[in-house]
Amino acid sequence: MSDTNLHKGHRKNVRNRFITEGSLDSFKEHEVLELLLFYAYPMKDTNEIAHRILDKYGSLQALLNDTPEGIMSRASVTENVAVLLSIIPHINRKIALSRIKKGISLAKFSKASEYLSYLLYGCEREKMYALLLDLKKNYIKSVAIAEGNERTVSFSSKKLVDDVLISKARFVILGHNHPDEIQYPSQEDIELTTEVKNLLSPLGVCLLDHIIVCNSDYMQNYSFARNGIL
Repeated sequence: MSDTNLHKGHRKNVRNRFITEGSLDSFKEHEVLELLLFYAYPMKDTNEIAHRILDKYGSLQALLNDTPEGIMSRASVTENVAVLLSIIPHINRKIALSRIKKGISLAKFSKASEYLSYLLYGCEREKMYALLLDLKKNYIKSVAIAEGNERTVSFSSKKLVDDVLISKARFVILGHNHPDEIQYPSQEDIELTTEVKNLLSPLGVCLLDHIIVCNSDYMQNYSFARNGIL
């Protein structure tokens, strides 16, 4: 049997395995990548390519979290392949964010932290959001209020106040990311939290929490409220 027929048979077996099992639970990381690459390389042995790429990155997570430019350079693949791979987690993010609709309660840390983790996914620089909640602590909207460098964020107090007043929010949860994955707040983070709390208080608005997204597990993100700082 020719190599071409062998590849076709292998591809069919891998696809049928996924269809039959209905999940990727039993697939090894290189097999998941191999399956994805079927749709970028219709005539090549993607098993070998998948192993080569993962050898460069060490894990599927590290690969998919890279930018298209980074994947093209590091894995020596075409732009089409790089976009296919890098778009996967962003699709997941889009789906996850669509679950948070106006009126959903974000009173619990777990819900707010999960939402912020998706909201801040893939941000290579620090970025800050304000989650605006109504009197019952139900979600109204999220507002990007600041962006900074690797460890600091500067924000516009006017923008925050304007958004709070326009939306008639009664509670606010701040959230920003630490790209370096340092879990604990910096002194600047603490000072900013106090500043925002004092800014909102005269408006009759309560700052419920400030969550630092710093971990792939959203339950391990840092909470000012849970740590008694707020």
